[in-house]
Amino acid sequence: MTKLLKPPDSGLIKKAVADALSTPVIKFQRIRQGVVNRVYKVEAASKKLILRIFRHKNWPEDGMLEWIEKQLAKHKIPHAKLLYYNRDDRFFPDGFMISEYINGVDGWTAIKKGYHSLPGSWYESGKVLRKIHQIKLKKYGEINYGRGTHKDFINFMLEQVREPLGRLSKANFLSPVIYKDFQRVIKKNLFF
Repeated sequence: MTKLLKPPDSGLIKKAVADALSTPVIKFQRIRQGVVNRVYKVEAASKKLILRIFRHKNWPEDGMLEWIEKQLAKHKIPHAKLLYYNRDDRFFPDGFMISEYINGVDGWTAIKKGYHSLPGSWYESGKVLRKIHQIKLKKYGEINYGRGTHKDFINFMLEQVREPLGRLSKANFLSPVIYKDFQRVIKKNLFF
């Protein structure tokens, strides 16, 4: 279940950014797009930043953002650089991250204002995605510092349903036969 993330005290935002990057915060404003984290555009003394206050204790998983950052840099894929990442609860219950702020508008606004056509934006996104999809992991599942967690995709996907279905089965909300059928159908349909 997704927990609600109450707005943090404005002094806490200023203190967290100043502590993390040793720069005073002049002002900040909430960015309303997105649903996972609480996100702020921060104007610090030296530059503009993005502050993401995490909503979940284990997401993004440990090591994921750092590994992605290294891969994007290694493959020369343009991105906002990760400047700070911390999971402790000193400022916010589930931690936070700070990245560079890149001036511009979001994709839908760019299309509405005529900076891009919809097909043109798909084309440009496709060029970046092509580079991203060339980045390989040794296994499937969670990033796990680039090592992955599962030897194959099927077992990774089955694990996603085993635990919740197992709880339903143990609580007698789901018969063991249906539980096994779920696994069988998933295995069958994941082979293309």
